[in-house]
Amino acid sequence: MTASEFEQIKNKIAKEQENAMKAEGALDRIQQQLKQDFNIETDEQIEERMNALENKLDELNKRLDELIEKLESSVNWDSI
Repeated sequence: MTASEFEQIKNKIAKEQENAMKAEGALDRIQQQLKQDFNIETDEQIEERMNALENKLDELNKRLDELIEKLESSVNWDSI
């Protein structure tokens, strides 16, 4: 291995370490924002919150479908 190749490898390692530090910083900011906005601190709490929100969305979609069906059945669309 030449000195030049060694320097290239060394620079790549330094760049990847810098990228890892940036990623960790971004993750820390996301975790802080989750705690601030939703009082969520763990992966389990994130999963629970997502499941609860998905269930609520399903309920709202079902209700929307019911209301659309009710509206469609109450309007004489041929007269419009």
